[in-house]
Amino acid sequence: MNQRVFIGDVVGKLAADAESNKPVLHYELLIDGIPYNPLFYIG
Repeated sequence: MNQRVFIGDVVGKLAADAESNKPVLHYELLIDGIPYNPLFYIG
């Protein structure tokens, strides 16, 4: 929380879901406490 993220920084790791054994990553982008769609910020 309250950390800057730069290009190339690791922000998460995929883990296998216990039920489906498929990789799952939950990602949330908050700017000043306001949620934003991360698709506009990652590419």
